[in-house]
Amino acid sequence: MIDSLARQLFVGTQRETVPVESVSGRMAEIVERLGRMDIGPEERILHLCSLGGAFEAAGWLPQADTPVTVAPCVEDDRKKCSERAAAILREALARPWPTLAAEWMERASEKGFKPPCRTIPALLDLATRLPSYRELIAERIGPRGLWMSQFSQAWRWMTADETEESVESEVWETGSPAERRDFLTGLRRKAPEKARELVKDGLKTDTAAVRAKLIGAFDEGLGIEDEETLESMLDDRSVEVRRIVASLLSRIPDSQMSQRMGQRLAGCVCLKKSLLNWKCGIEPPEKADKAMKRDGILDKPVADLGARAAILMRIVSFTPLAWWKSVCDCDPENILSAVRKTDWAQAMFTGFFEAAVNQKDPAWLKALLKAKKPTKVHLNQDELIRALSPADLEAWAISSLAPQDTSGLRNLIDSSNRENRRYWSEQLSRKALETVKAAVERLSSDWYLKDCINDMALLIHPGLLEEALRGWPENRSNWEYYADKASAFFEIVGLRKELYRELA
Repeated sequence: MIDSLARQLFVGTQRETVPVESVSGRMAEIVERLGRMDIGPEERILHLCSLGGAFEAAGWLPQADTPVTVAPCVEDDRKKCSERAAAILREALARPWPTLAAEWMERASEKGFKPPCRTIPALLDLATRLPSYRELIAERIGPRGLWMSQFSQAWRWMTADETEESVESEVWETGSPAERRDFLTGLRRKAPEKARELVKDGLKTDTAAVRAKLIGAFDEGLGIEDEETLESMLDDRSVEVRRIVASLLSRIPDSQMSQRMGQRLAGCVCLKKSLLNWKCGIEPPEKADKAMKRDGILDKPVADLGARAAILMRIVSFTPLAWWKSVCDCDPENILSAVRKTDWAQAMFTGFFEAAVNQKDPAWLKALLKAKKPTKVHLNQDELIRALSPADLEAWAISSLAPQDTSGLRNLIDSSNRENRRYWSEQLSRKALETVKAAVERLSSDWYLKDCINDMALLIHPGLLEEALRGWPENRSNWEYYADKASAFFEIVGLRKELYRELA
């Protein structure tokens, strides 16, 4: 039928009418009914095209001489979990609780249980939707998950080699910028030399915004081997691309660009120790020369900084923070204290902030969090906290969380979720619980705190789940304001308690 319609469309309805080849069954009834309708030939052929396409798509049968054979699944000899444990996993997969599903898989694997067969498609879907969970689920889902992955194109990550040429061609050439960035990040982990080749030859037709996004994937596994590729990108026509490249190169202490920046900084900053403290002399360049502009430094005002201050800020931000240790045996706290007394404090602090966040230097991050800042300097504390390693973040939280400031707890939860942490240590969990319970008593209404109550339910250490359910100020007059989030907290903590009991 489709062939007849194609011929009719080719010759046109005004020239001749091509009869529809014989059809049978329900399709024949519809074709006959269309013939009796008072409609023109153009409308009739459009109806037939629509019907023919729908019937052919819905009624296609495989060739009889190409039978489909599927090898049976290898038996999973792990223990079967209880019905209640299976119900908890189904609940976690049905609700927006991927970390609970991950915790279930980790606990089950530790105790020798296999996931229920009916949850395997949902587990594969979860890992497909959230790539950060793929490794965990692939390692624990068992042979049935591997076997089942062959039946969906979306699950091919279970068996596909992401460096294969066919996958590279499909994602790299036709994917969205986000998909290409994810693919390049994965390739950086498995085959960094291939990723360098792709970026070197494959960005010429992209916009500056896309080039900047893709080059950011070099954040994964960055090393001295990447210097040559990144150095060549300093010739990019986009200032934003050059700045991102410069930020990456500044994290390679031995790179040529890092050395150039250190030389520039040495030419305009002098730090000396007096009898009692450190003193800092600063004289920024008057303008940015051609070499500076290639390295992403422009002599144009930025925000509240004038042209010379902007040059100084960029030099500081692109210089490895280890440089300061090499030129003066001085702690970050002393350097910040000395710089704060100069006329260029705003530019220097802003540069230090960008360098610490980019290079994730723990000593400088902690120093900036504690430092007394110049009047006009407003550093984003959230970014400093997010750049801390999990261990440093935990230490900071234990010493800093307080009922009167719930933003610290919010930052802690957000950072933990970004790192896909399963749960906090017992010490941090206890500190967070004490802080929240005290804050509920202290604050009549705080939407920041309200969200924290719910969100931290999945982060409490398993050893404190029972304690987490006790001691809430439910008799306070403001409890009704927090009650809905607290109820969700109790539900999740209760499920986690059951999880550990059922998978014992």
